Amino acid sequence: MDTGQLAAVALGGLIASGSALLVARLRAHQDRRRDQARDGREARRSARLITEELLAGRRLLDRAREKGHYTWEPPKRLLPTDSWTRYRSDFAAYATDEDWAAVAEAFAEFDRLNWHLIDVMEEERWTHSGPHHPLEQRDLAPSAKVDEALAIVEEALGRLRALGEAQELGQQTN
Repeated sequence: MDTGQLAAVALGGLIASGSALLVARLRAHQDRRRDQARDGREARRSARLITEELLAGRRLLDRAREKGHYTWEPPKRLLPTDSWTRYRSDFAAYATDEDWAAVAEAFAEFDRLNWHLIDVMEEERWTHSGPHHPLEQRDLAPSAKVDEALAIVEEALGRLRALGEAQELGQQTN
C-alpha cells in the first residue's frame, strides 16, 4: 500500500469516526430534549392535578365556613388528597423547597382537618352529643381553624399558579 492509499484510508477512517461521533451527539441531544419535554409534561400534569385537588378542598372549606358547619364527612367524603399522594414525586422533581413546603403544608392541613372531623364524630358517638338526625349538621368547632387552613391553601395555590406561569413561559421560549 502506498502513502496515497494509506492517507485515503486514514482520511476515510477519520470521516467515518467523525460522522459516527456527530450522529451520537445529535442522538444524545435529541434524547435530552425528548426527556426534558417528557419531564415538562409530567410536571404540568402533576401541577394541574394537584391544583385541582386543592381547589376542590378549598370549595369544601369555603362552604363549611359559609354555613358554619362541616360540609364533608368521613368515611363517605374527605378533603381530597389522592392526586397529592399519586403525583407528589413528579411535583418534587421540579418544585423549589419553598414551593414544596407550601403545597405539602396545604395537604397536611387537609389531613389534619379530616382527622379532626373523625375525632369529633368519634367523641360525639361516645358522648351521644352529636346530631341525632341524618339532616342535622355538625357545627364547626373553633379548633377546626378553617380560616387558617384556607390561608395555607391559598398560599399553595399561589405558588402553583406561579410555577405554571413559569413553565408556560419556559415552554414558549424553547
